[in-house]
Amino acid sequence: MLDADEEALARAQASVAGISEEDVRNHEVTWSSDWPSFLDKSELEDLSPTYARLAGSLRGTIKRGDVFDIANGVELGEWSGRELLLATFLWGFGNASANRRATIVPKALARENDGVISRLFERARTSTGTDAARALHRGDRDHVPELGIAFGSKFLYFAGFESGGPVPRPLILDEKVAAFLGRKPDVGWYGEYLELMYRWAQTPGWRVSRVDAIEMAMFLSQQNR
Repeated sequence: MLDADEEALARAQASVAGISEEDVRNHEVTWSSDWPSFLDKSELEDLSPTYARLAGSLRGTIKRGDVFDIANGVELGEWSGRELLLATFLWGFGNASANRRATIVPKALARENDGVISRLFERARTSTGTDAARALHRGDRDHVPELGIAFGSKFLYFAGFESGGPVPRPLILDEKVAAFLGRKPDVGWYGEYLELMYRWAQTPGWRVSRVDAIEMAMFLSQQNR
């Protein structure tokens, strides 16, 4: 069973106590200004109107709550799953250079993946996070090319966490969160990770506004070290 040492546990408990639901939804990043040229060079120019729509309303910064709202809009037919994945990349990459995006983004966001991205979105909203994450394995019918655990879990999280679906719902597992737990991110222990987060959230004495506040606390703790 996945667990953390006493020092990590104490840090997590102390960090999450001050994080409200509003804090989680307001967790904001600034994205790189070169996305328009990057989309054109990556043959993703059909997403340029989507980028312009996002840039016009968000003006270069994007919050977790913004991406959750887009996910809800997918459910209503106002956005597509592929557009949600673009928003996930904007939030997840932040101001990282184009070189860091060059491998994953063009292949994951390719037009021919529209159907599989839509299926993955539905899976994230109707299945447990553990089941949805099986799609991050190559060979799964809902696998999106180049979408591994770091960005795959982000997409699942935004698609499914606020959906009202079965628990455990998806949470982000990237390098910083995994490092907090003394591991490297891997889909192989994602189910154990979700179980641990939900177990911590129900631990007496913890003041947890929502389960993803623990993930955010771990991320910020590593980011600030």
